[in-house]
Amino acid sequence: MNGLMNGSNNVSPTYVTGPSYLLRRLTTDVTVKDVHKVPALDIVGWWSTAPPSGPDATHLPIHRQILQYYNESAVFLAFHPSQVKGASANGGKLPLTVYESVYEGENAAESEKTMQVDGEEQSLSIRFRELPYFVETGEAEMIGIDTVARTARNAAVEGPSALSSAKEVLKKKADNKEQSADTAVLSPEDEELIASLNTRLNAIRTLESRISLIKSYVASISPASESGNQENTTPSSATLSHPILRNINSLLSHLSLLSPQEQSAFSAEVLAQSNDVHLVSLLGQLSSSINSMRELGKRTAILTNVRRSNASRKTQMSLQNRFEEELFSRDGTAHG
Repeated sequence: MNGLMNGSNNVSPTYVTGPSYLLRRLTTDVTVKDVHKVPALDIVGWWSTAPPSGPDATHLPIHRQILQYYNESAVFLAFHPSQVKGASANGGKLPLTVYESVYEGENAAESEKTMQVDGEEQSLSIRFRELPYFVETGEAEMIGIDTVARTARNAAVEGPSALSSAKEVLKKKADNKEQSADTAVLSPEDEELIASLNTRLNAIRTLESRISLIKSYVASISPASESGNQENTTPSSATLSHPILRNINSLLSHLSLLSPQEQSAFSAEVLAQSNDVHLVSLLGQLSSSINSMRELGKRTAILTNVRRSNASRKTQMSLQNRFEEELFSRDGTAHG
């Protein structure tokens, strides 16, 4: 509903949406129809800015209109701009709150003490009740993060050394025109390979930093803290933490699952599998070579047959010509 508020009619002090504008957007917007196939999900809810205390009276007219004409169970997403700066201090909590609307009587708090008179209608009012929510990452988020990681390499900040080396490369390219002519633009496959290698390199660097941190922590534990004597501990030495040591021990126990204990048997199996793969590829190459040799033999036989037939035709033609010449010469001598 963020883009559907442009056609709102400002009638002070309330705000409502234009029904014709909203209906036109719902019927013509292809994105809404493609994503939400069910008509009941054309409008799931709407959002607006609100204080951290919750919605106020200015949000009720639009919410009533949506409940009345479009969706009876529409939710309201409140965005709190005042909590954006303190999001990191709050443990990364999003400055968002989801509310659902419920109908309650105006004197619902006093309903237990008072009795309702027969025939008396109790007026209902809309109340916003906060809904709990959690952010769950899926394959779509992973694909988005992967895309951002791939494109982030183009936005890397270059230091002075990188800039100087880049200037030297540009000077060399300007001096040598042949080298600049030989350079080519990287293909998308090469860029994807470079991106994957950069991702693996960053992962290896992160792993190395974590391992060095664990090593420094284990090395910084003083013998006095291990023995329980806290008087001789130096300020630079780290305090002994049994949960951290248990986590390190569990991490070391999991390494046996990643690297098998029998390295010789594993390497022999890998070597046997690689040899089988190479043998199959060699057999395929051998069969293709045999087929090509067969085709070559067939073509050679055809050429030899053609040559033999041409040679036999030539000999027959030469014999026929000699016979005709002798016949003509005999006829000439007989007439003479």
